Amino acid sequence: MVEMNSFSNISKVVAVAAGKGGVGKSTLSLHLARYYANKGCHVGLMDADIYGPSMQKMLPEEVPPSSLDDRIIPAQSSKIKLISMAYFLKEGEAASVRAPIVNGIVKQFIHSVDWGKLDYLIIDFPPGTGDIHLTLMQEAAISGAVLVTTPQEIALLDVAKTMAMFRHMKVPIAGLVENMSYCAFGDQKIYPFGKGGGERFAHQNGLFFLGAVPIDAEISRACDEGLPLVQENFARIGGLVEEQLGAFDKLKGVEIKEIHQNHRHGFTIEWTDGKLFSYVFKELQRCCNCAACSENRPHVKEDVEGIRIENVGNYALKITFSSGCSKGIYPISVLRKS
Repeated sequence: MVEMNSFSNISKVVAVAAGKGGVGKSTLSLHLARYYANKGCHVGLMDADIYGPSMQKMLPEEVPPSSLDDRIIPAQSSKIKLISMAYFLKEGEAASVRAPIVNGIVKQFIHSVDWGKLDYLIIDFPPGTGDIHLTLMQEAAISGAVLVTTPQEIALLDVAKTMAMFRHMKVPIAGLVENMSYCAFGDQKIYPFGKGGGERFAHQNGLFFLGAVPIDAEISRACDEGLPLVQENFARIGGLVEEQLGAFDKLKGVEIKEIHQNHRHGFTIEWTDGKLFSYVFKELQRCCNCAACSENRPHVKEDVEGIRIENVGNYALKITFSSGCSKGIYPISVLRKS
């Protein structure tokens, strides 16, 4: 197929990734797409899980995919354009192909699908952190990534690798969603996979926490039967992702030029757009979301000092305070709002 730039008319490209399979990436991808489509946006959905495509079942097509002049015309369902490897396999057939071929298929999804004009393209990333992921990040012009985890420690280990991958590739992370957070029985909540692991991970790593989604039989049934459900939690997450992407647009190309620690209790950042922002260490520690600071927030001392200020990639600062806390991570998006 002839490669072409099919992303030139796409406003926002959102990656949904986790590192680990089975945590709800596809469910979140689908509901983000439905949320934006319900708002009247033009939306596309790329199922980039070549070995385990599931989106065709979750979003049954009204118009199947086709081809025209060496271009792929995506399927259409509920005002959402969709491409998936499932359309090119027989029912029940496994995608038993080697990695170079899979990478070629992903490149075709990126370059040869005629998406037309879109407000949002949601890319449902496959599990792992391999060659497919690098191809998507290098060639799909991603506006921001949404990470998905469950509260389990084993899921957090994998999402940590995915976070590191996006940061290494300088793809901004819009935030983290904790899926399968709890089961609700009336007013009672039960936490089968542990409580609050995703939210703690987000705070400790300078990520915006987008919210917790419960285990809900209605969500499962809607996905299995291809029903058009947008649960309240997903709608709220969709709105927050939209806000984060807007903030990224405003800060595009803005980085820290120089840090001036003028005195023991505060410092000034000079930004590449010429602006100067001043900060006080006691106020920053009061915003720190590590466990110790969260518990002792009212007792942060007035005379707290900054022992060390370190760059974390090009997206945040890490501050070691005289109080002993060394876990304060402050993303650029947060520092610019201070």
